[in-house]
Amino acid sequence: MIKGIQIERNSKGTPTYARISIKKYGARLMPFFLENGIILENHLLKQPVKTAKLPKGSVTSKEFWNDGFKIVNEMCNQYGIV
Repeated sequence: MIKGIQIERNSKGTPTYARISIKKYGARLMPFFLENGIILENHLLKQPVKTAKLPKGSVTSKEFWNDGFKIVNEMCNQYGIV
């Protein structure tokens, strides 16, 4: 086991994910992240991350959840579910 890296396995014991400490390994991983569009700016340089523009007609996750909860509440009220 390497400090700062945790391997996660599925139910069959097969390695499926690696959790890597950005604090510890960020400088080495940053070029990969930037090159692949995983993040848009170098956090290690304390530069702000640019927010990606949403495609036309998209909603933010906050709007999605607010709308979803609104629909669920309306249906609960309609059917008398408390």
